[in-house]
Amino acid sequence: MKVGILSPNSGFYPYIGIDLFQSVKHFLGTDHQYIVKDTHLATPKDNQQVLKELILFENVDMVVGFVGYKSLTAIKPLIQQTKTPIIICNSGDHPLLKADVSPYIVHCSLDMFNSIYFACKWAFKNIGEHYSRLSSFFEAGFPLTMATEIAAKQYSGKVNITETSHRNKTDQLEECIANVQKENNDFVFMGYHGFEAIEVLQNLANAKALKDIPLVCSPFLTQPEVIQPNVDNPIYSVKTWRDDDNITHEQLNTFFKTQLRRDLSLSGILGYEVAMIIKHCIVKGWSSHNEITPLLSDLEIESPRGDLQFNNELNNFNYHYYLFELKKSEGIINKQIDTIVPDDSDWEILNNFKEEMSGWQNTYLCN
Repeated sequence: MKVGILSPNSGFYPYIGIDLFQSVKHFLGTDHQYIVKDTHLATPKDNQQVLKELILFENVDMVVGFVGYKSLTAIKPLIQQTKTPIIICNSGDHPLLKADVSPYIVHCSLDMFNSIYFACKWAFKNIGEHYSRLSSFFEAGFPLTMATEIAAKQYSGKVNITETSHRNKTDQLEECIANVQKENNDFVFMGYHGFEAIEVLQNLANAKALKDIPLVCSPFLTQPEVIQPNVDNPIYSVKTWRDDDNITHEQLNTFFKTQLRRDLSLSGILGYEVAMIIKHCIVKGWSSHNEITPLLSDLEIESPRGDLQFNNELNNFNYHYYLFELKKSEGIINKQIDTIVPDDSDWEILNNFKEEMSGWQNTYLCN
């Protein structure tokens, strides 16, 4: 088989694409041919151009890679016309809708939007109604804002302050946190990552009035290196992967440690799942230019994220959501304390989602 890879191998995200590709190649096998195209996490127009190169000139049988949700409208006609299946790995910043379903498109992503929604649902039911929102524009501004708004409408939440910025300098954060201190907050919802998360948490730790206010976080914030040094607040995060290791996790982790000389990444997990999808299709007798999703109706994948079952309505995967808590005083990092099982009403709300954003926000949505 000839597999095209859409991969951000340069710019700010070099390991995202490398880890996906290496994991796919390792678990799918080296008998196949892989054509890698660097998309830099491209805009819809760029994704469309790269797909044309892979499909029309390289004649790939299948495409795998990172295609933002808003690129779907640009690439779907080409996929439908050429009948070239694609497995998309990063549509998780937006809920998947029935209108986007195609027999040639499979979604296998980390589901940030829905994780944020269910984190808010849990917070509204277990902590309180009033919250302030702190987020970085490029990291989680859109999914954080929209997912919390949807959950708030459904579960009577009330936002006091939203701070969304591109570059969060210390003076801006201190001013924002001072404003948050003035509000009657039951919790603060955060959407920062990496170095920004460290900076924000340090500022929060210094804000004495916030020391007892719980922090509810987007799923990628509460990594040990981010949260260990500085926070006394209770921290909660909802993720799509479990706390306990399984055989698959050990297998993946061993591969990354021995072959790539680094820790297992989320992109590596996605690469493994993609390889399992393709292997399943090959066993089912799939050949180029045939529909792919009808072959996946009985697919179950044991992943570090848990046991994934294919969702025939949206062509993605069903799984539970896991609530984690940081307890610094007990020396416990990311302790799993609850499992959130989505119900039909939540899926109905998410599937009927329609964003209403204008102006500069459209630039972000196009990514």
